[in-house]
Amino acid sequence: MAHAVIGGVMVGWGVALFYVTKSLLARGERIAWNLVALSVGAWFVPDTSYSLLSGYWQNAMLNTAFLALFALPLWATRGVRRNDGSQETPSK
Repeated sequence: MAHAVIGGVMVGWGVALFYVTKSLLARGERIAWNLVALSVGAWFVPDTSYSLLSGYWQNAMLNTAFLALFALPLWATRGVRRNDGSQETPSK
């Protein structure tokens, strides 16, 4: 039963991340980058900490691999963070 519940939560998070990246991040909105980065951190820190504290280091290693999969595209799109929505006047 627990796997069904956590599976549903993970699918929901995946759908939310997909929507944020395909809509907000694609438009260059800063909030999208922040939403993805903060949600990854909110998952990684407590999940990995509890895994290590409970002796389940295998899950911590798996989490670290998934963190790398998130970190690479976040690093590649880090410039989006500078887009605060203000309109810059082009210089002539």
